[in-house]
Amino acid sequence: GLGNRFNLVGNPYPSPIDAVAFVSNSNNNTTTTGTLYFWRKTNNALSPSYCIWTLGGFVSNGEAQVFDPNDVIQTGQGFFVEGSGNGSGTVNFDNTMRIDDHANQFFRTTATTTTTLERNRIWLNATNAAGLFSQAMVGYITNATQGIDAAIDGKYINDGAIALTSLINDVPYAIQGRALPFDSSDVVPMSFKATTAGTYTI
Repeated sequence: GLGNRFNLVGNPYPSPIDAVAFVSNSNNNTTTTGTLYFWRKTNNALSPSYCIWTLGGFVSNGEAQVFDPNDVIQTGQGFFVEGSGNGSGTVNFDNTMRIDDHANQFFRTTATTTTTLERNRIWLNATNAAGLFSQAMVGYITNATQGIDAAIDGKYINDGAIALTSLINDVPYAIQGRALPFDSSDVVPMSFKATTAGTYTI
């Protein structure tokens, strides 16, 4: 049911895997939404718990140790996927997803992948003087539409005290892909929520 489709999985190989190949797999692109959620919570109550990745890009939770994985899932890295809601199914891993990358960390700054996407992205950070943090991304991306695109749009599921998101059909998203080419008259609905009144900066 809705809200009960999140499953913890992880890279089972003694080598990194290509995140694009994982979500593009013919099985995985029908059994999951194509959004990967990385739990990166520390003892910092000011930041949300998850970083979010899609084909569109990566959204941080603001923690100092977080790096954009650049489409690489490192050895042993765990992450959540959301089932697509099409009933029961499995998540497949196979050797075609494995890549040669020896960054020796779970998140890294550069990587080489076999798939080229045009991605023109804008990240927006919401903060306050106490250190609360929320990040949203909107991008003009190959194969994206103004509607919901599996593996490109990533739902917001975080638990922070503030939430800056974009909206698709009134549903909050941390990552939203928009159709190419960029149109300067395009309007993206946004949402901001805070548990406490105060001054915030975007």
